[in-house]
Amino acid sequence: MLTLAIVVPLVVAAVTLAIPKRHEHLARPLAIATSFLPLIAVAISWARFDFSTGFQLVESAQWIPSL
Repeated sequence: MLTLAIVVPLVVAAVTLAIPKRHEHLARPLAIATSFLPLIAVAISWARFDFSTGFQLVESAQWIPSL
């Protein structure tokens, strides 16, 4: 969930940079509309957070499974 809050703005920034000059007027609405996705992800994460315990909302992935 928190990864979504980091990755979405980066992807949208790349898409916004790729918008051609003739469609430049679409950049601002695109950025504003998609800025709510990380806000919603963080709000859900905050609502699910339990202040009485340790690490939470941890994402783990095996980088090199052969080790």
